[in-house]
Amino acid sequence: MFQNDTDSARPPFFWLHIKKSAGQSTRARLHPHYVTVDRTHRIQNFPDSTPREWNDILNNYRVPLGRWQFRRALYARDFLYKDEWPAMPRFAFSRDPLDRCLSAFFYLDKPGRRGGVISRGAMIPFRPLRQAAIGYRFDRYLRKIEDVRASDRNDAPHGLHFATHTAAMWPDISDDAGTCLLSHVFDLRQMELGLALIHDLCGLPLPERPRTERVNENKRRLEFTPTRRQITKVEQLYEQDFVLHHDRLHRFD
Repeated sequence: MFQNDTDSARPPFFWLHIKKSAGQSTRARLHPHYVTVDRTHRIQNFPDSTPREWNDILNNYRVPLGRWQFRRALYARDFLYKDEWPAMPRFAFSRDPLDRCLSAFFYLDKPGRRGGVISRGAMIPFRPLRQAAIGYRFDRYLRKIEDVRASDRNDAPHGLHFATHTAAMWPDISDDAGTCLLSHVFDLRQMELGLALIHDLCGLPLPERPRTERVNENKRRLEFTPTRRQITKVEQLYEQDFVLHHDRLHRFD
């Protein structure tokens, strides 16, 4: 068991938020042991914050990390939690990579959304016409991900918001040798089991599940089944994430 004083400045665990993987719900379930900060307006950074706030700061894509922008577990190990890291429960939730890719696509592909993926097709007022254009828009979206992967800048060519929501999970949780830096990676569908295990490892009671949970739903999401060619492209873009999700997650059975 990782011994932690709940009144201490030390965090009890480390949670890495992977975009489009139930971040709002997870934050709510981790309260009060996971301390949240202002991530939008007066953005906090590490020097002016307590160690218990560092986790949420690291989970804010607006905080610049340079070459560690998409290597956050490595940043946490080397700079934030050097003493606690070996014993601290460190976890993330993995969503099926194809489902996550589609969720990010519909999140980004809507009028007024930052990130550079906005298309004329997304602004068509009639739903049947938007549906007809969706295959083209998804192809365009996948090409934009390829552009981001080929860029030597975090914020180019389509902005940091787009790059963050389409980033692969594996580089974010591994070191340069390809070793996973987290103690547990759970299937998102087993969130409650994963949260219960982490709290048990920390000797903390699991907070009661809220009766109503805020879910980040996209009402503009349309019915869409990618073609075999499109699925193959997603599998290429997120190859290591597919291996992680299907072969390397924590098993409860």
